[in-house]
Amino acid sequence: MERQKDNRHYWVFPGGGVEDQETFEAAALREAMEEVSLTIFRLSYLFTVNNGGREERFFLAVDFAGEAKLGSGPEQEKSSQTNIYLPRWVAIGKLCELELFPIEAKRALFDIFRKPGDIDAADTW
Repeated sequence: MERQKDNRHYWVFPGGGVEDQETFEAAALREAMEEVSLTIFRLSYLFTVNNGGREERFFLAVDFAGEAKLGSGPEQEKSSQTNIYLPRWVAIGKLCELELFPIEAKRALFDIFRKPGDIDAADTW
């Protein structure tokens, strides 16, 4: 998710908190719909990072439908001229050029996709 807030430009992963009685997988499915309007049919676990004392799990959407656009969740409600949320597809090879947070997740992605044959650098998420 491309972000522009208070004259700052950066990127974040779609995601959010896990609700009571919700699994990490169910939270990922819900957050994908709320934030970027995608229906996810199948997820693949990638890694876990500790971000400010909070455990965050990251998944790859293996099978999905929809057009990536701002969903109807809190991001839509908070969106304004000075607080912009822009869902974007990014080629994996371009991730190193982005100011992407959390940095621990960016590093974990590099570790995964640096391995030969995993995913081509031109592939787009």
